[in-house]
Amino acid sequence: MFSVDSLNKRIMLNNNAKKINKFVVITDKEVSLIYSVNEKLFAKYLLYLKYYCGYSKSKSVDTTAKQFLAASGYSEKSNSMVSKISEYNKILQE
Repeated sequence: MFSVDSLNKRIMLNNNAKKINKFVVITDKEVSLIYSVNEKLFAKYLLYLKYYCGYSKSKSVDTTAKQFLAASGYSEKSNSMVSKISEYNKILQE
């Protein structure tokens, strides 16, 4: 959030370090994989998994395709979307 002091000609950045968003670091190999699959949903899925694995104390995540789809704003009732996630799991296992 910015505040502007026109009288003193200052722009101040109001930053709260406690509210810094978490981030995900991906490897060169993962970037190459994202480009090779070339689907936005795959990139979102990979980042979702990496984020929640890093967020978890056990460094693992137990999620279903339907949970991911619902959390990402997609229809968890779409069989084609659930099938895509299954395909992505196979790619990630390889």
